[in-house]
Amino acid sequence: MARKLMRLKRSEEFDACYSQGRVYKSHVAVLHVLPNDLPYTRVGFSVSKRIGTAVRRNLVRRRLQAIVQGLYLLPGYDVVVAARVRARDLPFAELSKGVVALFRRAGLLARASDVREGGA
Repeated sequence: MARKLMRLKRSEEFDACYSQGRVYKSHVAVLHVLPNDLPYTRVGFSVSKRIGTAVRRNLVRRRLQAIVQGLYLLPGYDVVVAARVRARDLPFAELSKGVVALFRRAGLLARASDVREGGA
């Protein structure tokens, strides 16, 4: 059974990540990472209208959520995952590989051996 993600929901939380957080970029997404004093990591998702229609944006957002939900993240961070335009055309496996690599580069993965790369 999959774990439920702790979510960033308020615009102030997103704004704090954008203005004070560290940025990690790749061809599929941008991570904004801000340490918090909580015993868990909260994740928010941002998908711009540049991605396309609402149907397309929701598909990309759901895919990003599924990928992140399968990761074991270190506690104590607020993370915003912002999709890039290229993410809309990638198959799930390539999108997953790119996002996992981005989280690994940010140093947010708790157990690298438990990470599934490349697919569902």
